[in-house]
Amino acid sequence: SARSQVALAPLADIALACGAVTDETASRRIKEANSALEAFEIGGERLAQAVAHQAREQAVAMLDAPRPAIEVMIVNRNGAIIARSTPDGY
Repeated sequence: SARSQVALAPLADIALACGAVTDETASRRIKEANSALEAFEIGGERLAQAVAHQAREQAVAMLDAPRPAIEVMIVNRNGAIIARSTPDGY
């Protein structure tokens, strides 16, 4: 099956910034991961939540609306929501 590619270096930077990883060794493991799934297994829920939040911020910035109703969810392969970002901050 075809899978999309994820830029792992920015994920590693986000992981360090949000505290999902706390050292360069863990950050390097994310950069060298074989997949986004592996990167998120290293960074955990904190990384997933940070990515959801940044994705929502970027989507909101693209729109010319005072309070757009945008919700971003990160879903695992089983369909479970592992992170979300909503207008209310949940």
